[in-house]
Amino acid sequence: QGRENAKTFLKDNPKMAHEIEDKIRAAHGLDFDMDHNDEDMIEE
Repeated sequence: QGRENAKTFLKDNPKMAHEIEDKIRAAHGLDFDMDHNDEDMIEE
């Protein structure tokens, strides 16, 4: 139930999802120059 709520929240708040993703990538030294407007990259 918590996992599903988190997934729903991130789908409903894509800006927040991208900010979190960027922070995770930066913390692991990964490239995060993805186009956040590319809807094809969002997994469902």
